[in-house]
Amino acid sequence: MNRLLHLIAALVLCSTALHAEQPDDDQAELPDTPEDAPGFTPPAESELPDGPFGEMVRYGRDLFVNTQQLRGRFVGNGLNCVNCHIDAGRRADSAPLWAAYTMYPAYRSKNDRVNTMEQRIQGCFRYSMNGAPPPSGSRELSALLSYHYWLARGAPVGVALA
Repeated sequence: MNRLLHLIAALVLCSTALHAEQPDDDQAELPDTPEDAPGFTPPAESELPDGPFGEMVRYGRDLFVNTQQLRGRFVGNGLNCVNCHIDAGRRADSAPLWAAYTMYPAYRSKNDRVNTMEQRIQGCFRYSMNGAPPPSGSRELSALLSYHYWLARGAPVGVALA
């Protein structure tokens, strides 16, 4: 019996070590940012526009920083978007929204498709927040897209940024 336990333990350790050496195909490696890449600073919140578009951007920002208000409908855990996207999605090198917005549509090996920004946001709700994605055309998704778009205002499209 003792030999059997040792054999099982050895097999588990070997299989774990073998698995750890295999690359994770779901995560595409990001290319290095060139040293001469342009920088970008998103607009200040004081620059939020007035009118219907500004109201939608503000609602998107509100959902982004307090995503728990969607708990039960679209969020299944205790996370808010700002848990991954620091400083309301504004900070460089911490999954900033403005950088993501300028790089979509893009191929994602995770689902073997070219995804739009809308699909990427829906994926965050499904996988990162363990919830259901807001439907296309919903007020919530339109607001989040508006906030992404507004933060990316003036950023070069399809270019790696410093």
